[in-house]
Amino acid sequence: MTMAGQWVDIAAADGGTFKGYLAVPASGSGPGIVLLQEIFGVNASMRAVADYYAEEGYVVLAPELFWRFEPGIELGYGEADFAKAFGYYQRFDVNLAIKDTADALKVLRARPECQGKVRALGFCLGGKLAYLTAARTDVDCAVSYYGVGIEADIAEAKTIKGPIVFHFAELDKFAPAEAREAIKAGFAGRDDAEEGIVGEQIGDHARRGDVRKLQRAQRKTGDEHCGGDGDRGRGLHGLLLRQRAVKRERSPRRGDCARRTASTTTAFTRRLSSGG
Repeated sequence: MTMAGQWVDIAAADGGTFKGYLAVPASGSGPGIVLLQEIFGVNASMRAVADYYAEEGYVVLAPELFWRFEPGIELGYGEADFAKAFGYYQRFDVNLAIKDTADALKVLRARPECQGKVRALGFCLGGKLAYLTAARTDVDCAVSYYGVGIEADIAEAKTIKGPIVFHFAELDKFAPAEAREAIKAGFAGRDDAEEGIVGEQIGDHARRGDVRKLQRAQRKTGDEHCGGDGDRGRGLHGLLLRQRAVKRERSPRRGDCARRTASTTTAFTRRLSSGG
């Protein structure tokens, strides 16, 4: 269970104020996650992701990073909204967004509910932002799901001090094999950086997936990661729990880009918590 989510104010270092969605676990406190949005804003799906992680014991803050266009942008996954989202993406200032993320980190760390280390985690656009947050701030670790365009900034990998995991879709045209190879090369020789590849049966970058297809994929790939032997079953959330990267060769992917990944991978955390 979680406490009711709420919107909180975040002061931007260069002036102005923007919102962030805060989700707190029922226990009232926990380690932190800055959750970084897709191109659709901090919409209902992204807020559901925050709530899922809060259920696992994290204090989650999802900053509204499109605020410089206009506050309160929430888009769906139909053609018209995707076109609008892509228009925002083309005008999006990544450098300003990382500064805004740093401001969100300060707010999260100052919350009395946030106790312990703070992680950056993002999907798609947010996957790249999680990487750059790790490179440019003092966040303790980062997880990038389906990050797009990371290879263009791979030179910043050398500034990352903490562990990081990249999670890619095998058939993702926005993060093709050559991009993944460039990222892998950028972290060569580091044992605290890992890459996971989604299996081909669900390996595209679809923004919305068929629920039944995802459920079939869960039956095929979920159980093998929920075992109790060694690192098997510890998934990407093991990084958030243990502050170190773990090897993942395959894992379920999300459907509504982010929400369904959270709903499937939280099962790994529950299994860990119960000692399985």
